[in-house]
Amino acid sequence: MKEKNFCIVFIILLFCILCTTGRSAAMSDAISVYYYDRPPYRIKISEAEVSGIMVDITKLIFQNMGISYKFEEIPFKRLLEELKSPIPACFPGILQTKDRKEFYLYSDPVFKNEPLLILINSWSRKSLSEKPTIEEVLTSHLKLGVVDGYSYGSWYDEKIKQYHTNQEK
Repeated sequence: MKEKNFCIVFIILLFCILCTTGRSAAMSDAISVYYYDRPPYRIKISEAEVSGIMVDITKLIFQNMGISYKFEEIPFKRLLEELKSPIPACFPGILQTKDRKEFYLYSDPVFKNEPLLILINSWSRKSLSEKPTIEEVLTSHLKLGVVDGYSYGSWYDEKIKQYHTNQEK
């Protein structure tokens, strides 16, 4: 199963390279692997070191295939535009949306995330009912921390928009 996942990720990365550059990977020095800090998936350790679930999987794939790569930190909203350029680059671990499918190639999922949870600090929790609904939480005085331009999945994205949720970007 792990080998299948690695092969799927490699194939999608190779497609990204070939489709965005129109030339072979051998012609470029290294593939840019874009990331932004989002523990536990992508964690900036230092200017030269990145770790995390998706980073470690990506490193293994490139190392096993003998492909040069470099991790480049980039804000999420900008990386979507950068992936449209002719630079050999990829971003492993992004959710698929209708809009994104028009511009980017996707593989089958290589990592299945747990359902999204909402964490509320204990003093703010007191202002909500005992078992709050998603509507109650998203329409409350609380601020939802979000990454600008990021998709949390179509259902959550729609609810955030529907309830005009107070957001902290």
